[in-house]
Amino acid sequence: MPELTIDRKTAERMGYDDVVAAESVEVRGLLVELCLVRPGHAVSGDQYALVYHSDCDPDRPDRGFSSVETAGKDPNKAADAYLAALAAIRADAELPSPGLR
Repeated sequence: MPELTIDRKTAERMGYDDVVAAESVEVRGLLVELCLVRPGHAVSGDQYALVYHSDCDPDRPDRGFSSVETAGKDPNKAADAYLAALAAIRADAELPSPGLR
């Protein structure tokens, strides 16, 4: 499995304590969080799962949105899916705001 990093603050904010990886990226003023959850968790079942949070606030559950995407049972493929998702989020963060074009 590729080496992954865990931003514990992000994982905790997202409500996960046992993740393979977690990071957050600011995209045009909104915090986008991503974590890779191990198999066996309620959200992942028997597979790895990518969990996305965008503009979520643990103190305001009515704010933001989240989604879950299965990442399969193979840890290497799951790690690759996580890294690809993180790269896409980072690339989006580099794009100019639509209002500035």
